[in-house]
Amino acid sequence: PTDGSVWLLRGACMAAAGDAEGAISSYRTGIEQVASAGGSVGLRAQLHESLSNALYASKKFDEAVECATTAIQIAPNQPRGYLIRGLAQAEIKLPGSALSDLTTFLELQDEIRDPQIEESIGPAMYVRAACFHALFRDVVQGVLEDMDSAMKKAAAVSAIEDTTASPQKSMDLFSKVQRCFDNDPEVEGDAGAFPLLALTDLFSLLDMDPSYEDRAARLLIEFTKLARMYLSERDRFDPGEEEDE
Repeated sequence: PTDGSVWLLRGACMAAAGDAEGAISSYRTGIEQVASAGGSVGLRAQLHESLSNALYASKKFDEAVECATTAIQIAPNQPRGYLIRGLAQAEIKLPGSALSDLTTFLELQDEIRDPQIEESIGPAMYVRAACFHALFRDVVQGVLEDMDSAMKKAAAVSAIEDTTASPQKSMDLFSKVQRCFDNDPEVEGDAGAFPLLALTDLFSLLDMDPSYEDRAARLLIEFTKLARMYLSERDRFDPGEEEDE
């Protein structure tokens, strides 16, 4: 067949049947057909989005990023390309890029309300929170690279013991971190806000899908560890405040 929409449907059927390589091949053929015979912008975007999704499912993350980028170039106001590219970038340890794409996806999806990808909002919010954590971790580790290992261990133990902390206590802790970051001339950007932003994502996610409770709790523990490690280094701690015990 020379109709790109037929290859799109065939690829979707193969993907549903678990034949990832067959789906990838079908989508590639459809893209070739549309390129030679012409086709609507919507069909071209759908083929590239579907191919990038199949590549992502096959753990071919670099290829998925490349293909999703083409889909975004074709249809920049459609959310699916940003979703797939963001998830793939998170897999290849590009949290900053992933964070940007997932934020764009969530904003566009909030406007468009595409029912076919509505169920992807939860995973996108969780991965975005994880990206906030990765970026925050990198900044904190840079600040604390010379910190005594015993202090790190003590801070980590304190964080683990505090896993039953209330949401309000977490917000208070993360707000304190943000104030310290804002007053630290050696820290650039807005990384100090990342724990609170992630906390907002996690609370919203749990309202939508309580099955994320364990994963959200583990991520919150990791944020708490980093926050306490940062606040434990007294020469970077705002002397106008006292740390909560």
